[in-house]
Amino acid sequence: EPIEKGKYRSIAAIFIDPGHGGKDPGAIGKHSIKGSEAELKEKDIALAVSLSLRKQLKENFPEKNIVLSRSSDIYLELEERTNMANAIPLDREKQEYMLYISVHVNSTFKKDAKGFEAWYLPPEVHRDLLDEDTVEEEKKELIPILNLMKEEEYSMESVILGQYILNSL
Repeated sequence: EPIEKGKYRSIAAIFIDPGHGGKDPGAIGKHSIKGSEAELKEKDIALAVSLSLRKQLKENFPEKNIVLSRSSDIYLELEERTNMANAIPLDREKQEYMLYISVHVNSTFKKDAKGFEAWYLPPEVHRDLLDEDTVEEEKKELIPILNLMKEEEYSMESVILGQYILNSL
């Protein structure tokens, strides 16, 4: 999809997906605080962080559609999460796009580990981004090349966004 001169892609929606939930606790940390045992579950921290992130994004970007996959302790299959994100309406004519943010709290046995990670699809993952039915017959042979070019563009943008987020944290 070429961008017309003077038009820019914009993020119209942000989908926040708190990892785990319900029957899936994710990582579990146990700590002793003043002699009593405390248990931290990844699903609870991911939900709390996601709710806070949603609140901050709504305050700072009221024009954006900010959506949570879950706002309580429920279990969702991966397919349900992606279906919810894919159901968010976007206007491709206006170059509207969505960010998908999956929130997790990783664990390790290394006591000195700390920091953040930003993940993105690796360049070797290839999707069909252009629909063959929307392309004129004489240009259909170009679809694999155009899909590869579009995938590389999205991958590079994802890397840059991931680095920006890490630098901001």
